[in-house]
Amino acid sequence: MSADEDVNAAGDEVRLSAILGEIRLSDSFYCKSYCYAPWGFVNPPGPGAIFHFVVEGSSIIETVDGETVRIAEGDLALLYRGADHVLKGQPDAPVFSIDSVVLKQTGENSWTMTIGSAGERSVLICGGVSFDPPWHPLFEMLPSILCLRRNEQEGSPWIEALVSLMGGEVFRDLPGSEAVITRLCEVLVIGTVRNWMLHEVDSSAGWIPALRDQNLGRSIARIHQTPSEKWTVASLAAEAALSRTVFADRFTEMVGIPPMQYLTHLRMNLAGDMLRGGDSAIGRIAGELGYSSEVSFSRAFKRFWGKPPGSFRRRPEDSRSFGISRAAAT
Repeated sequence: MSADEDVNAAGDEVRLSAILGEIRLSDSFYCKSYCYAPWGFVNPPGPGAIFHFVVEGSSIIETVDGETVRIAEGDLALLYRGADHVLKGQPDAPVFSIDSVVLKQTGENSWTMTIGSAGERSVLICGGVSFDPPWHPLFEMLPSILCLRRNEQEGSPWIEALVSLMGGEVFRDLPGSEAVITRLCEVLVIGTVRNWMLHEVDSSAGWIPALRDQNLGRSIARIHQTPSEKWTVASLAAEAALSRTVFADRFTEMVGIPPMQYLTHLRMNLAGDMLRGGDSAIGRIAGELGYSSEVSFSRAFKRFWGKPPGSFRRRPEDSRSFGISRAAAT
């Protein structure tokens, strides 16, 4: 690897680390599921992401869209959009409502579940987690089911270590195991997203390849670092070391929306979070996001959210999309 390639790779890692550092997890919960063949149940939709980690045995996941995925021991499947789906041990296994299985609460955010009683056993950690912020452009790129497979990560010591730790906590049931399993699940979820970013994303176009691009990546990282800056296409092009026209065209082609629209979407989603979670004056929020006046901020906010900031604060909406084209990323 040349010196230039070393520099580019280092910059790529810094940008990816910075983006992953923006993402936090909250409201984690899990259920230790002991499933004896033949078994199957409907997993209802959740408000956040849903994950399934196989500690022992295997499982088949079937979505309402007809997608089918098998996961084996040491694999984790993440359904970011939290859609309802079916889990079962075999393709022809009977499927029951979640209300018909035996559930026992073991902690504030943990349960155990038993389904069946006699056949071959599978043990899963099934749970959910919320991403904070919930609107990150990274999430628009995620497939409906994202898998981290143990047998595809040979030589990855962190996978083996986590699988070993998870199995130990599940089967030994030590004091405080609920907290440990929750944290291990969170690490596995973030590790699954990171692995996908590094190894499974098409390199031709899309937000993540744009982030990893040595020119565009600098401008995207700067937008995220300082969204309040008085950015223009010209100043962002200078960050990318490209001409204004080349930068704007390449950004739009790879990301799916023009650079200034991307900046507006970031600012408006940040504003939505500020209004949901605090009592800061609207004028102060406007200033923190780089708007010269409360009036100009309120106009932009209403165009994006469909209501003025004051009305939004009283009745906040669900998070908005960045509007990035998935087709551009795949």
